[in-house]
Amino acid sequence: MASPPCVSFLKLESHNHFVKSFAVILVFLLINVSSFHSYASPTTSATSMMVEQAKALLEWKSSLSNQAKSILPSWGQSVPSNYNVTISSSLFNPCNWTGIACNMDGSITKISLPNMGLKGTLLNFSFSSFLGLSHLNLSNNSLFGTIPSHISELPKLAYLDLSMNQFSGGIPQEISFLETLQILYLHQNHLNGSIPASVGNLSNMTVLYLYQNHFSGPIPPEIGNLTNLQDLNLCTNHLTGSIPSALENMTMLTSLDLSKNSLSGSIPAFLCSLSNLTRLFLNRNELSGPIPQQIGNLKNLVRLKLSNNHLSGSVPHELGNLTKLVSVHLYLNNLSGHFPPHICKGGLLRRFIVHTNHFRGPIPESLRNCTSLVRVRLENNEFSSNVSEAFGV
Repeated sequence: MASPPCVSFLKLESHNHFVKSFAVILVFLLINVSSFHSYASPTTSATSMMVEQAKALLEWKSSLSNQAKSILPSWGQSVPSNYNVTISSSLFNPCNWTGIACNMDGSITKISLPNMGLKGTLLNFSFSSFLGLSHLNLSNNSLFGTIPSHISELPKLAYLDLSMNQFSGGIPQEISFLETLQILYLHQNHLNGSIPASVGNLSNMTVLYLYQNHFSGPIPPEIGNLTNLQDLNLCTNHLTGSIPSALENMTMLTSLDLSKNSLSGSIPAFLCSLSNLTRLFLNRNELSGPIPQQIGNLKNLVRLKLSNNHLSGSVPHELGNLTKLVSVHLYLNNLSGHFPPHICKGGLLRRFIVHTNHFRGPIPESLRNCTSLVRVRLENNEFSSNVSEAFGV
């Protein structure tokens, strides 16, 4: 007996509903499988990157001395050749090693290993394996050899500290490719040659320390292109020539130290336009001529060292207008004339060292009544008043 037409219709409708529901579920599953695949792929890629970074670090570690190797036990010894990226990643993660920091993707962003007793070179350091590195600190170790040119293969590097090691040779020209570099510490090494003009291309730099090396030749005028620089220290080298006029462009400078070199010529007046300066050290050079009157424009100056040069003439009275001065060193020059009458106008002066010049006349009352002074040296001058009596000694 044939089924009623209404029953056949209901069965057909139920079947169609089932097919539609199944199709929806299937589409949902396909979307989620696709999403999972999209999510899983970067994770696998990131883990593979972490392993490559780990291998690069361990290859460098293996080039160090045995003593240095034992200092980094958390780094392990080597990546097994049969290492399974997807299974073993939790067991082998350089982000957990001493001195290593990573971002959320597992890319190493910071390598900080100061004072670790590391001994070796950077020749086997694979800089190109660390494209996310922004901070590299290997200071105060026993690293030697040259700074390799492939250090330029760090496109995100902002902080580089290789100071207090035994590096020799010159600064590689390729350092100019580190366009994001802001802080560069290369002081207290055995670096030599001239300071490369290419340093002037590092336009984001705020701090440059090259002191206590063996650099020679003139200060490159291109250094004046570093208009964001706040702290420049080139002291204790063998630099010659005059102070380049391009430094006038470095209006952000708060500290300038060119001391203990062989710089010649006069103290340029344009230095006195660097109104943010708090420290100006030009001592122990071959500078001659007068102290520029414009020095009174350095209203923020706290410490002034012009000693051990061949400066002549009188000290500008404008020096007395620098009310933030704490320390003044003018000794071992050929300065003459009277002191500025208001040398302690700000009441902050603690050290006033001006011995071995040709100063004459009375000792200013402002200096005699300067209660902040803890050290003063006036001997070997031609004062008309007795120094000991003036200070009640």
